[in-house]
Amino acid sequence: MRGAPLPGRPACRGGGAAGARAEGRPAAEGPPLAEVSALLARWDAAFGGPAFYGELSHRLRHGAALLAGVRADGALRATAGVYALDPVSRQGVIEQVYTQPQYRGRGLAARALADLRAALPGYRLLLCCAPERVSFYQSQGFTPCQSTWEGIIQ
Repeated sequence: MRGAPLPGRPACRGGGAAGARAEGRPAAEGPPLAEVSALLARWDAAFGGPAFYGELSHRLRHGAALLAGVRADGALRATAGVYALDPVSRQGVIEQVYTQPQYRGRGLAARALADLRAALPGYRLLLCCAPERVSFYQSQGFTPCQSTWEGIIQ
């Protein structure tokens, strides 16, 4: 399946060239990295910088990340990503789930998460979230794992 996703529907990008079928992933073209970076930079300027862009670009090219995005009104309005994807252990870490404030409450982030999950059947997907976001993730089928890791790796 190549081409732009339907309006209001997510698509994934990752694991090699856009549109190329990677093992365990659909051949769908997701949001361009430049658009994801620009959207996330509205939330936190660090995501628009060259370090974030370069690292994520590398991960996408080598199958270590996957992006999903949802368009509304002709532009990318929500995104979610699996930024640490390990096909050997079949685990990944979901990060940077973001929807522009004026588009919240419309189910866009839920659709991006659903697309990530559909693209990675059989994977254990983990995430950390603020306490006020727990109910949202539970409504999406995630369950608390009751463990917390803190500390600095030196």
